Amino acid sequence: MTGRRDFIAHHTRRGFTLVELMVALTLLGVIAVTARALATSLFDTGRAIADVRMRRDGTSAQSLLLARLVRNMERASDSAVAFVGDPTGATFRSTCPTSHGTWEGCIVRLTAGMPLRVSIPGLEFRLGDPGEDIQLSYLGEGLGTLTWVSVWLMRHEVPHAIGLVRARSTHPDTVALPVGVHR
Repeated sequence: MTGRRDFIAHHTRRGFTLVELMVALTLLGVIAVTARALATSLFDTGRAIADVRMRRDGTSAQSLLLARLVRNMERASDSAVAFVGDPTGATFRSTCPTSHGTWEGCIVRLTAGMPLRVSIPGLEFRLGDPGEDIQLSYLGEGLGTLTWVSVWLMRHEVPHAIGLVRARSTHPDTVALPVGVHR
């Protein structure tokens, strides 16, 4: 029996075989590649979400600025032109932000198109999705009722609201920006 015990003691395993090490390294490599792909995918998704959020926040700020510019539209003096507008654009006086953080009188230009372009001194931005054709309309009094018109003919008066009309949409809709001088 001593011979058998010596044989077992001599052949007991200590360590791993080459095949076991190769399998373990292969599995470790597959796990590492999968983890890297997952981490890259998560990072790219996070970046895409941040980009969308920044664009949305920027668009929201620009939309608020446009609404404020329209709301702050100024009435003109007796001889001055107060407002000019047709489906392709509008020009009017308002109060605009300055680089000093204050607001002062300025000329605002809206240019309809793909997308809407807003121009004030020192700043120009676009609103709407690329390829979204936006036209302008104007809410005014006609025969005692408020009606939307595509051309503003009363140059010494300002409209009650400016409408941003998505012209080529399957469901055309209008976003109305009220003018504050009528309140």
